[in-house]
Amino acid sequence: MDSVWRVRALQVCSGMRLSLFLVLTILASPAWADQSACGSAAPEHRLEKAITDANDKIITWLAKRSAPLATWDRAMFGPTLDGTYFYRLGEQEQWDVMSLGDRLMARKEELNSQGFPQPKIDELELVLLANNSARAIAAPQVVRCAKHFPGGDERIELTERDPVFFSSVEETKKFLRPFEHVLESAAPPTCMMLSHGKYRHEAFGAAPEQSIGPLFPIMKFEDIPASVNPGIISYLRNKLNFKGVMITDYALMGAFFGIFKHWPVHGDITNQFGLSSVYAATYTGIDLIPSVIFRDPYTAKGVQGLEKALAQIDRTSLKDWNNQLNLWLLDFSQRIGAPLSVADVSKLSLVTKIYLKTPPFAESDGAKFDFITKDLPLKFAKQLRVYAFGKDIWNRSGVMTLLQRQYIIESLTGRSFALPPSKTEDENKWYADLFADATFKQSYAEIKWDQPQMLNAFCRVLEDKRRR
Repeated sequence: MDSVWRVRALQVCSGMRLSLFLVLTILASPAWADQSACGSAAPEHRLEKAITDANDKIITWLAKRSAPLATWDRAMFGPTLDGTYFYRLGEQEQWDVMSLGDRLMARKEELNSQGFPQPKIDELELVLLANNSARAIAAPQVVRCAKHFPGGDERIELTERDPVFFSSVEETKKFLRPFEHVLESAAPPTCMMLSHGKYRHEAFGAAPEQSIGPLFPIMKFEDIPASVNPGIISYLRNKLNFKGVMITDYALMGAFFGIFKHWPVHGDITNQFGLSSVYAATYTGIDLIPSVIFRDPYTAKGVQGLEKALAQIDRTSLKDWNNQLNLWLLDFSQRIGAPLSVADVSKLSLVTKIYLKTPPFAESDGAKFDFITKDLPLKFAKQLRVYAFGKDIWNRSGVMTLLQRQYIIESLTGRSFALPPSKTEDENKWYADLFADATFKQSYAEIKWDQPQMLNAFCRVLEDKRRR
Protein backbone atom coordinates (compact mmCIF):
# COMPACT_ATOMS: atom_id res chain seq x y z
CA MET A 1 0.00 0.00 0.00
CA ASP A 2 1.70 3.27 -1.07
CA SER A 3 1.47 6.51 0.90
CA VAL A 4 -1.12 8.08 -1.44
CA TRP A 5 -3.43 5.09 -0.98
CA ARG A 6 -3.05 5.44 2.80
CA VAL A 7 -4.13 9.06 2.64
CA ARG A 8 -7.17 8.18 0.48
CA ALA A 9 -8.05 5.34 2.85
CA LEU A 10 -8.09 7.82 5.69
CA GLN A 11 -10.27 10.20 3.69
CA VAL A 12 -12.75 7.41 2.86
CA CYS A 13 -12.90 6.53 6.54
CA SER A 14 -13.47 10.13 7.60
CA GLY A 15 -17.21 9.61 7.83
CA MET A 16 -16.94 6.68 10.22
CA ARG A 17 -15.15 5.89 13.46
CA LEU A 18 -11.54 5.04 12.60
CA SER A 19 -10.31 2.28 14.86
CA LEU A 20 -7.38 2.83 17.15
CA PHE A 21 -5.83 -0.32 15.69
CA LEU A 22 -5.91 1.12 12.14
CA VAL A 23 -4.39 4.41 13.25
CA LEU A 24 -1.59 2.58 15.04
CA THR A 25 -1.01 0.32 12.04
CA ILE A 26 -0.65 3.31 9.75
CA LEU A 27 1.59 5.07 12.24
CA ALA A 28 3.92 2.08 12.52
CA SER A 29 4.34 1.46 8.79
CA PRO A 30 7.67 2.25 7.02
CA ALA A 31 6.04 4.55 4.48
CA TRP A 32 4.67 6.65 7.33
CA ALA A 33 8.20 7.06 8.66
CA ASP A 34 9.24 8.48 5.27
CA GLN A 35 6.51 11.10 5.56
CA SER A 36 7.22 12.03 9.18
CA ALA A 37 10.17 14.44 9.07
CA CYS A 38 9.02 17.33 11.25
CA GLY A 39 8.24 20.43 9.23
CA SER A 40 7.92 18.56 5.92
CA ALA A 41 4.69 18.64 3.96
CA ALA A 42 2.40 16.00 5.36
CA PRO A 43 -1.23 15.15 4.57
CA GLU A 44 -4.00 15.85 7.04
CA HIS A 45 -4.78 12.67 8.93
CA ARG A 46 -6.74 11.42 11.87
CA LEU A 47 -3.88 11.21 14.34
CA GLU A 48 -2.62 14.75 13.82
CA LYS A 49 -6.18 16.04 13.99
CA ALA A 50 -6.63 14.17 17.28
CA ILE A 51 -3.47 15.79 18.65
CA THR A 52 -4.54 19.23 17.44
CA ASP A 53 -8.00 18.88 18.95
CA ALA A 54 -6.53 17.57 22.20
CA ASN A 55 -4.20 20.54 22.51
CA ASP A 56 -7.06 22.95 21.82
CA LYS A 57 -9.08 21.24 24.54
CA ILE A 58 -6.16 21.62 26.96
CA ILE A 59 -6.25 25.36 26.35
CA THR A 60 -10.01 25.50 26.98
CA TRP A 61 -9.76 23.36 30.13
CA LEU A 62 -6.84 25.33 31.58
CA ALA A 63 -8.36 28.72 30.68
CA LYS A 64 -11.51 27.76 32.58
CA ARG A 65 -9.46 26.59 35.53
CA SER A 66 -7.48 29.87 35.41
CA ALA A 67 -10.53 32.15 35.40
CA PRO A 68 -9.97 33.34 39.02
CA LEU A 69 -6.61 34.79 37.95
CA ALA A 70 -8.41 37.49 35.97
CA THR A 71 -9.00 39.49 39.16
CA TRP A 72 -5.38 39.39 40.32
CA ASP A 73 -3.57 42.65 40.97
CA ARG A 74 -0.18 40.91 41.11
CA ALA A 75 2.03 39.00 38.69
CA MET A 76 1.49 35.32 38.16
CA PHE A 77 4.72 33.33 38.39
CA GLY A 78 4.00 31.23 35.36
CA PRO A 79 3.40 29.82 32.87
CA THR A 80 6.13 27.29 33.45
CA LEU A 81 7.92 26.54 30.18
CA ASP A 82 10.24 23.81 31.43
CA GLY A 83 9.98 20.48 33.22
CA THR A 84 9.44 21.91 36.67
CA TYR A 85 6.36 20.49 38.44
CA PHE A 86 6.12 17.68 35.89
CA TYR A 87 5.91 15.01 38.59
CA ARG A 88 3.61 16.92 40.94
CA LEU A 89 0.36 14.99 41.34
CA GLY A 90 -2.30 15.27 44.00
CA GLU A 91 -0.34 17.11 46.68
CA GLN A 92 -2.32 18.94 49.32
CA GLU A 93 -1.58 22.46 48.17
CA GLN A 94 -3.31 24.99 46.00
CA TRP A 95 -0.16 26.53 44.57
CA ASP A 96 3.04 24.84 43.45
CA VAL A 97 5.83 26.51 45.36
CA MET A 98 9.06 25.15 46.84
CA SER A 99 11.25 22.32 45.63
CA LEU A 100 10.64 18.94 47.22
CA GLY A 101 14.08 17.43 46.58
CA ASP A 102 14.30 13.75 47.55
CA ARG A 103 10.53 13.48 48.10
CA LEU A 104 9.91 14.47 44.51
CA MET A 105 12.52 12.05 43.20
CA ALA A 106 10.73 9.20 44.99
CA ARG A 107 7.43 10.41 43.54
CA LYS A 108 8.95 10.45 40.06
CA GLU A 109 10.11 6.85 40.35
CA GLU A 110 6.71 5.77 41.69
CA LEU A 111 4.77 7.45 38.88
CA ASN A 112 7.10 6.23 36.15
CA SER A 113 6.53 2.65 37.33
CA GLN A 114 2.78 3.19 36.90
CA GLY A 115 2.82 4.50 33.32
CA PHE A 116 2.82 8.24 34.04
CA PRO A 117 4.16 10.23 31.06
CA GLN A 118 7.84 11.06 30.85
CA PRO A 119 8.75 14.50 29.49
CA LYS A 120 9.59 14.45 25.77
CA ILE A 121 10.19 17.87 24.29
CA ASP A 122 8.01 17.63 21.16
CA GLU A 123 4.99 16.44 23.13
CA LEU A 124 5.70 18.58 26.18
CA GLU A 125 6.24 21.73 24.15
CA LEU A 126 2.67 21.60 22.88
CA VAL A 127 1.49 21.48 26.50
CA LEU A 128 3.78 24.35 27.54
CA LEU A 129 2.59 26.60 24.72
CA ALA A 130 -1.00 25.74 25.63
CA ASN A 131 -0.20 26.75 29.19
CA ASN A 132 0.83 30.22 28.02
CA SER A 133 -2.15 30.60 25.68
CA ALA A 134 -4.66 29.56 28.35
CA ARG A 135 -3.32 32.05 30.90
CA ALA A 136 -3.40 34.84 28.34
CA ILE A 137 -7.02 34.02 27.49
CA ALA A 138 -8.12 33.74 31.12
CA ALA A 139 -6.28 36.79 32.48
CA PRO A 140 -5.12 39.03 29.61
CA GLN A 141 -4.44 42.03 31.87
CA VAL A 142 -2.35 40.14 34.43
CA VAL A 143 1.43 40.11 34.20
CA ARG A 144 2.69 36.66 33.21
CA CYS A 145 6.17 35.82 34.41
CA ALA A 146 7.27 32.78 32.39
CA LYS A 147 9.79 30.47 34.00
CA HIS A 148 12.48 29.18 34.34
CA PHE A 149 14.65 30.50 31.50
CA PRO A 150 16.56 28.97 29.72
CA GLY A 151 14.69 25.83 30.72
CA GLY A 152 15.42 22.30 31.81
CA ASP A 153 13.71 19.10 32.79
CA GLU A 154 12.37 17.94 36.14
CA ARG A 155 15.90 17.90 37.57
CA ILE A 156 15.65 21.65 38.15
CA GLU A 157 13.36 21.15 41.12
CA LEU A 158 15.04 18.01 42.38
CA THR A 159 17.78 20.24 43.77
CA GLU A 160 17.58 22.87 46.46
CA ARG A 161 20.95 24.28 47.52
CA ASP A 162 23.02 22.79 44.66
CA PRO A 163 22.05 23.94 41.15
CA VAL A 164 21.88 21.17 38.57
CA PHE A 165 24.33 21.38 35.66
CA PHE A 166 22.90 20.69 32.20
CA SER A 167 26.01 19.55 30.35
CA SER A 168 24.49 18.81 26.93
CA VAL A 169 24.47 21.71 24.47
CA GLU A 170 21.90 20.02 22.24
CA GLU A 171 19.65 19.32 25.21
CA THR A 172 19.84 22.96 26.28
CA LYS A 173 18.91 24.13 22.78
CA LYS A 174 15.80 21.96 23.01
CA PHE A 175 15.00 23.46 26.42
CA LEU A 176 15.16 26.91 24.82
CA ARG A 177 12.53 26.16 22.18
CA PRO A 178 9.36 26.73 24.25
CA PHE A 179 10.68 30.12 25.37
CA GLU A 180 11.63 31.11 21.83
CA HIS A 181 8.23 30.05 20.50
CA VAL A 182 6.25 31.77 23.26
CA LEU A 183 8.18 35.01 22.77
CA GLU A 184 7.28 34.85 19.07
CA SER A 185 3.60 34.16 19.81
CA ALA A 186 0.66 36.56 19.77
CA ALA A 187 0.67 36.65 23.59
CA PRO A 188 4.28 36.81 24.79
CA PRO A 189 4.91 37.16 28.54
CA THR A 190 6.24 40.49 29.78
CA CYS A 191 8.23 39.03 32.65
CA MET A 192 10.78 36.23 32.77
CA MET A 193 12.04 34.28 35.79
CA LEU A 194 15.48 32.78 35.31
CA SER A 195 16.54 29.30 36.33
CA HIS A 196 19.00 28.51 39.11
CA GLY A 197 20.52 25.80 36.89
CA LYS A 198 23.88 25.94 35.16
CA TYR A 199 24.56 25.45 31.45
CA ARG A 200 27.36 25.32 28.86
CA HIS A 201 28.45 28.54 27.16
CA GLU A 202 28.34 26.99 23.67
CA ALA A 203 24.53 26.74 23.84
CA PHE A 204 24.31 30.53 23.89
CA GLY A 205 27.28 31.46 21.71
CA ALA A 206 28.77 33.12 24.79
CA ALA A 207 32.34 33.63 25.96
CA PRO A 208 33.69 30.87 28.22
CA GLU A 209 34.45 33.42 30.97
CA GLN A 210 32.08 36.04 32.35
CA SER A 211 32.09 38.99 34.77
CA ILE A 212 29.31 39.38 37.33
CA GLY A 213 30.71 42.65 38.72
CA PRO A 214 34.11 44.25 39.49
CA LEU A 215 34.23 42.95 43.06
CA PHE A 216 33.95 39.35 41.86
CA PRO A 217 36.73 37.51 40.04
CA ILE A 218 36.22 36.56 36.41
CA MET A 219 34.32 33.27 36.49
CA LYS A 220 33.76 30.37 34.14
CA PHE A 221 30.39 30.50 32.39
CA GLU A 222 29.57 27.01 33.64
CA ASP A 223 30.09 28.08 37.27
CA ILE A 224 27.47 30.85 37.11
CA PRO A 225 23.77 29.96 37.51
CA ALA A 226 21.42 31.34 34.91
CA SER A 227 19.89 33.74 37.44
CA VAL A 228 22.95 36.00 37.24
CA ASN A 229 24.77 34.67 34.18
CA PRO A 230 25.61 37.61 31.88
CA GLY A 231 25.87 35.39 28.80
CA ILE A 232 22.40 33.91 29.32
CA ILE A 233 20.88 37.28 30.22
CA SER A 234 22.42 38.83 27.10
CA TYR A 235 21.03 35.98 24.99
CA LEU A 236 17.54 36.66 26.33
CA ARG A 237 17.78 40.43 25.85
CA ASN A 238 19.66 40.61 22.56
CA LYS A 239 19.13 37.33 20.71
CA LEU A 240 15.49 36.81 21.72
CA ASN A 241 14.79 40.55 21.95
CA PHE A 242 13.05 40.29 25.31
CA LYS A 243 12.28 43.78 26.65
CA GLY A 244 10.35 42.89 29.78
CA VAL A 245 11.17 42.46 33.46
CA MET A 246 13.71 39.82 34.47
CA ILE A 247 13.69 38.27 37.92
CA THR A 248 15.65 35.49 39.56
CA ASP A 249 14.24 32.36 41.10
CA TYR A 250 14.06 32.45 44.90
CA ALA A 251 17.55 33.12 46.26
CA LEU A 252 17.42 30.17 48.63
CA MET A 253 16.89 27.77 45.70
CA GLY A 254 20.66 27.68 45.23
CA ALA A 255 21.47 30.29 42.59
CA PHE A 256 23.47 32.53 44.87
CA PHE A 257 25.21 30.14 47.24
CA GLY A 258 27.83 29.18 44.66
CA ILE A 259 28.82 32.75 43.86
CA PHE A 260 28.84 33.91 47.50
CA LYS A 261 32.05 31.99 48.14
CA HIS A 262 33.73 34.36 45.65
CA TRP A 263 32.48 37.49 47.43
CA PRO A 264 35.60 39.23 48.83
CA VAL A 265 33.89 41.15 51.64
CA HIS A 266 33.71 39.73 55.16
CA GLY A 267 31.43 40.48 58.11
CA ASP A 268 27.86 39.50 59.00
CA ILE A 269 27.25 36.45 56.79
CA THR A 270 23.52 37.04 56.30
CA ASN A 271 23.90 40.64 55.19
CA GLN A 272 27.00 39.94 53.09
CA PHE A 273 25.18 37.11 51.35
CA GLY A 274 22.34 39.52 50.55
CA LEU A 275 24.72 42.22 49.34
CA SER A 276 26.64 39.81 47.11
CA SER A 277 23.35 38.65 45.55
CA VAL A 278 22.05 42.14 44.84
CA TYR A 279 25.47 43.24 43.62
CA ALA A 280 25.64 40.40 41.08
CA ALA A 281 22.04 41.04 39.98
CA THR A 282 22.86 44.74 39.49
CA TYR A 283 25.87 44.18 37.27
CA THR A 284 24.36 41.37 35.20
CA GLY A 285 21.09 43.11 34.33
CA ILE A 286 18.59 41.34 36.57
CA ASP A 287 15.71 43.49 37.80
CA LEU A 288 14.45 41.79 40.96
CA ILE A 289 15.26 39.01 43.43
CA PRO A 290 11.96 37.76 44.94
CA SER A 291 13.41 36.77 48.31
CA VAL A 292 14.20 38.19 51.74
CA ILE A 293 17.95 37.73 52.13
CA PHE A 294 18.94 40.32 54.74
CA ARG A 295 18.95 40.43 58.49
CA ASP A 296 15.96 42.36 59.95
CA PRO A 297 15.01 43.56 56.45
CA TYR A 298 12.98 46.69 55.73
CA THR A 299 13.28 48.06 59.26
CA ALA A 300 15.30 50.85 60.88
CA LYS A 301 17.38 48.19 62.62
CA GLY A 302 17.94 46.44 59.31
CA VAL A 303 19.07 49.68 57.69
CA GLN A 304 21.70 50.16 60.40
CA GLY A 305 22.92 46.62 59.89
CA LEU A 306 23.24 47.07 56.14
CA GLU A 307 25.04 50.40 56.52
CA LYS A 308 27.56 48.64 58.74
CA ALA A 309 27.95 45.83 56.19
CA LEU A 310 28.38 48.32 53.33
CA ALA A 311 31.15 50.07 55.28
CA GLN A 312 33.30 46.99 54.63
CA ILE A 313 33.34 47.83 50.90
CA ASP A 314 35.71 50.48 49.53
CA ARG A 315 34.21 53.85 48.58
CA THR A 316 35.09 53.66 44.90
CA SER A 317 33.25 50.37 44.53
CA LEU A 318 30.25 51.72 46.47
CA LYS A 319 30.09 54.80 44.26
CA ASP A 320 30.14 52.69 41.09
CA TRP A 321 27.50 50.32 42.48
CA ASN A 322 25.28 53.27 43.44
CA ASN A 323 25.57 54.64 39.90
CA GLN A 324 24.65 51.27 38.44
CA LEU A 325 21.59 51.07 40.71
CA ASN A 326 20.55 54.55 39.58
CA LEU A 327 20.67 53.46 35.94
CA TRP A 328 18.78 50.27 36.76
CA LEU A 329 15.97 52.14 38.54
CA LEU A 330 15.53 54.51 35.60
CA ASP A 331 15.37 51.62 33.11
CA PHE A 332 13.28 49.35 35.31
CA SER A 333 10.70 52.05 36.02
CA GLN A 334 10.26 52.47 32.26
CA ARG A 335 9.77 48.72 31.81
CA ILE A 336 6.98 48.58 34.39
CA GLY A 337 5.23 51.65 33.01
CA ALA A 338 5.94 54.00 35.93
CA PRO A 339 8.93 56.12 34.87
CA LEU A 340 11.06 57.73 37.56
CA SER A 341 12.99 60.94 37.09
CA VAL A 342 16.65 61.46 37.86
CA ALA A 343 15.52 63.57 40.83
CA ASP A 344 13.34 60.71 42.13
CA VAL A 345 16.27 58.32 42.04
CA SER A 346 18.96 60.68 43.30
CA LYS A 347 17.25 61.30 46.64
CA LEU A 348 17.20 57.62 47.56
CA SER A 349 19.83 56.12 49.83
CA LEU A 350 22.00 53.22 48.67
CA VAL A 351 20.31 50.95 51.22
CA THR A 352 16.87 51.84 49.86
CA LYS A 353 17.96 51.04 46.31
CA ILE A 354 19.32 47.70 47.45
CA TYR A 355 16.04 46.94 49.21
CA LEU A 356 14.09 47.91 46.08
CA LYS A 357 15.96 45.24 44.13
CA THR A 358 14.83 42.56 46.57
CA PRO A 359 11.52 43.87 47.93
CA PRO A 360 9.23 42.08 50.41
CA PHE A 361 7.36 39.29 48.63
CA ALA A 362 4.61 38.46 51.13
CA GLU A 363 1.36 40.40 51.28
CA SER A 364 1.64 40.40 55.06
CA ASP A 365 4.71 42.60 54.63
CA GLY A 366 2.72 45.57 53.35
CA ALA A 367 4.10 47.89 56.04
CA LYS A 368 7.66 46.88 55.16
CA PHE A 369 6.94 47.49 51.48
CA ASP A 370 5.68 50.97 52.35
CA PHE A 371 8.88 51.53 54.35
CA ILE A 372 11.08 51.21 51.25
CA THR A 373 8.75 53.03 48.82
CA LYS A 374 7.66 55.95 51.00
CA ASP A 375 9.86 58.43 49.10
CA LEU A 376 8.80 57.27 45.65
CA PRO A 377 5.79 58.19 43.46
CA LEU A 378 2.68 56.14 44.21
CA LYS A 379 2.46 54.88 40.63
CA PHE A 380 5.92 53.33 40.85
CA ALA A 381 5.16 51.78 44.24
CA LYS A 382 1.93 50.31 42.88
CA GLN A 383 3.65 48.79 39.86
CA LEU A 384 6.55 47.42 41.89
CA ARG A 385 4.05 45.76 44.20
CA VAL A 386 2.66 43.79 41.23
CA TYR A 387 6.00 41.99 40.87
CA ALA A 388 7.01 41.94 44.53
CA PHE A 389 3.81 40.17 45.55
CA GLY A 390 3.74 37.83 42.55
CA LYS A 391 2.56 34.31 43.28
CA ASP A 392 3.22 30.85 41.86
CA ILE A 393 0.28 29.35 40.00
CA TRP A 394 -0.72 25.75 39.27
CA ASN A 395 1.71 24.62 36.58
CA ARG A 396 1.65 20.83 36.59
CA SER A 397 2.83 20.03 33.09
CA GLY A 398 2.78 16.27 33.76
CA VAL A 399 -0.92 16.38 34.57
CA MET A 400 -1.49 18.48 31.45
CA THR A 401 0.52 16.04 29.34
CA LEU A 402 -1.52 13.11 30.60
CA LEU A 403 -4.74 15.04 29.96
CA GLN A 404 -3.59 15.76 26.41
CA ARG A 405 -3.04 12.02 25.92
CA GLN A 406 -6.48 11.39 27.40
CA TYR A 407 -8.07 13.74 24.88
CA ILE A 408 -6.17 12.02 22.04
CA ILE A 409 -7.45 8.61 23.13
CA GLU A 410 -10.99 9.97 23.44
CA SER A 411 -10.80 11.21 19.85
CA LEU A 412 -9.44 7.90 18.55
CA THR A 413 -11.79 5.61 20.48
CA GLY A 414 -14.97 7.65 20.75
CA ARG A 415 -14.95 7.20 24.54
CA SER A 416 -15.08 9.95 27.16
CA PHE A 417 -13.33 9.85 30.53
CA ALA A 418 -13.54 12.03 33.63
CA LEU A 419 -11.45 15.19 33.58
CA PRO A 420 -8.93 16.19 36.24
CA PRO A 421 -10.42 18.16 39.11
CA SER A 422 -9.95 21.88 39.53
CA LYS A 423 -8.34 21.35 42.93
CA THR A 424 -5.14 19.44 43.48
CA GLU A 425 -6.27 17.18 46.32
CA ASP A 426 -8.34 15.02 43.95
CA GLU A 427 -5.73 14.46 41.23
CA ASN A 428 -4.71 11.08 42.59
CA LYS A 429 -8.27 9.77 42.25
CA TRP A 430 -8.53 11.02 38.68
CA TYR A 431 -5.23 9.36 37.84
CA ALA A 432 -6.16 6.06 39.50
CA ASP A 433 -9.64 5.96 37.91
CA LEU A 434 -8.20 6.70 34.48
CA PHE A 435 -5.86 3.71 34.49
CA ALA A 436 -8.49 1.51 36.13
CA ASP A 437 -10.61 1.89 32.98
CA ALA A 438 -9.80 -1.10 30.72
CA THR A 439 -10.41 0.79 27.46
CA PHE A 440 -8.17 3.66 28.44
CA LYS A 441 -5.43 1.44 29.82
CA GLN A 442 -5.32 -0.73 26.69
CA SER A 443 -5.37 2.24 24.33
CA TYR A 444 -2.72 4.04 26.35
CA ALA A 445 -0.45 0.97 26.19
CA GLU A 446 -0.98 0.46 22.44
CA ILE A 447 0.16 3.94 21.50
CA LYS A 448 3.95 4.16 21.45
CA TRP A 449 4.15 7.68 22.85
CA ASP A 450 7.94 7.85 22.89
CA GLN A 451 8.59 6.44 19.41
CA PRO A 452 9.94 8.75 16.66
CA GLN A 453 6.80 8.46 14.53
CA MET A 454 4.58 9.68 17.36
CA LEU A 455 6.98 12.41 18.40
CA ASN A 456 7.18 13.57 14.78
CA ALA A 457 3.40 13.82 14.73
CA PHE A 458 3.51 16.02 17.83
CA CYS A 459 6.24 18.07 16.18
CA ARG A 460 4.22 18.62 12.98
CA VAL A 461 1.21 19.75 14.98
CA LEU A 462 3.45 22.12 16.90
CA GLU A 463 4.82 23.60 13.69
CA ASP A 464 1.31 23.96 12.29
CA LYS A 465 0.12 25.79 15.42
CA ARG A 466 3.10 28.13 15.28
CA ARG A 467 2.26 29.05 11.68
CA ARG A 468 -1.30 30.00 12.52
